[in-house]
Amino acid sequence: MTASITVSPARVPCLMNTLLLLTFCLPVSAVLPDGSLVLLRDSNPLVMKVTRSPWTHMGIVFNENGRQWVYEASPGGVRRVSFANFAVDAYSRRLCYNKAPSMYTMIPDTPFSTTEVFAMHRFATSQVGRRYSVKGVFHHRPVEGTNCAQFVAATLQQSGRIRFPNTFSQTPASVLNRSSTLFGKSSYVPPPAGIETQTWLDATDRTASDTRQWLKWSTWEVFRFWRD
Repeated sequence: MTASITVSPARVPCLMNTLLLLTFCLPVSAVLPDGSLVLLRDSNPLVMKVTRSPWTHMGIVFNENGRQWVYEASPGGVRRVSFANFAVDAYSRRLCYNKAPSMYTMIPDTPFSTTEVFAMHRFATSQVGRRYSVKGVFHHRPVEGTNCAQFVAATLQQSGRIRFPNTFSQTPASVLNRSSTLFGKSSYVPPPAGIETQTWLDATDRTASDTRQWLKWSTWEVFRFWRD
């Protein structure tokens, strides 16, 4: 015999409200723990050639007031950008790339403590606006600016869990190699909706904007190459 459950009409609105409340309580998307890494593959052929690795860019994630933010060093300088906007930037950049870039995340195997997060976040915030430079990789000494890997390495060091022989000559591949015991496997982040169907005009406009930014940065970098 199968038991039947009868719900009185008076209880239907109450039941519906309960189900609706539970629906709103379900997470819309996974929240990355503080100190997680965001990574790009195949986003810059020059970096791939110099480092001999497909990993070409990285940033670090912190949660602030219910939102996820990525701190990164790029040709415009160290900046804080929302995770959503970082993903749009990652997948809409083309320039003269041979391959379309792809985005990944890596979360810490053991979550960083509140004290560790505070130290890392305070350092990352203090670096916002710092000039971007890759000269440390070639000079093998500290320089005025910072690159994406140097910035992430220096931020991770604030936790006290890891030390780098130096931070000024790091690449994304070397940071990942040295911090492999801190993080789990990388997880692929699919392109945001609409990116793959962007119009030719939008793609061209973005390419022109990125090219201008790179030319501006590279001109300044060459001019000051021997001065830092």
